Amino acid sequence: MDPARLRDPAFQVFINCPFDEDYWPLMKAMVFAIHVCGFRARCSSEVDDQTEGRLEKIMRLMGECPLGIHDLSRNGIDSATGLARFNMPIELGIFLGADFFGRRRKRMLFMDARPRDYEKTASDLKGRDPRVHGNDEAKLISHVRDWLNALYIAGPLPGGREIRRRYRLFQRDLRSMLRRAHLHEMEISRPEHFIDWSNLVIEWLASSVT
Repeated sequence: MDPARLRDPAFQVFINCPFDEDYWPLMKAMVFAIHVCGFRARCSSEVDDQTEGRLEKIMRLMGECPLGIHDLSRNGIDSATGLARFNMPIELGIFLGADFFGRRRKRMLFMDARPRDYEKTASDLKGRDPRVHGNDEAKLISHVRDWLNALYIAGPLPGGREIRRRYRLFQRDLRSMLRRAHLHEMEISRPEHFIDWSNLVIEWLASSVT
């Protein structure tokens, strides 16, 4: 990945997805695919600054990112509380509002685990058919790649099969990278470890010959 792209506003991708352990493998694959394609993944867990409220931080990040990935695949009832989870639809609504009212166009990828599930919890989104990944990493990687490829005007991006091959190589090298970084596997095991995971991906891409 071109280091200049890490700072270029045009290549920033905001991620709005479930922050739970079950979804973390999908999120890791998503972050890898974004970076392999030459873009930078951003999400609310990249900064831990208690001078800024969570919603304010999310809106600031959205303002910095012209691109957004929104996955509504975890909108069911929370087993611990018995209540529905609304954070992801709220963030999607803010992103759509920023596109509608803002001066700079937003582009988004809308995903779900199953077709039409979103209509049960956010029926106003009808007509925006999501890309369905079925909780499968390979499908999710292909959706992310195909979306970014349609936006990328400088040339075609590596295909989904090639990105998955590189992801397997990255996972093969991960243990030695963790040792060099003095990190334990448990320190990249949850969504709040996004920034460490992202940095490992960036380091691998900078040094690998694929």
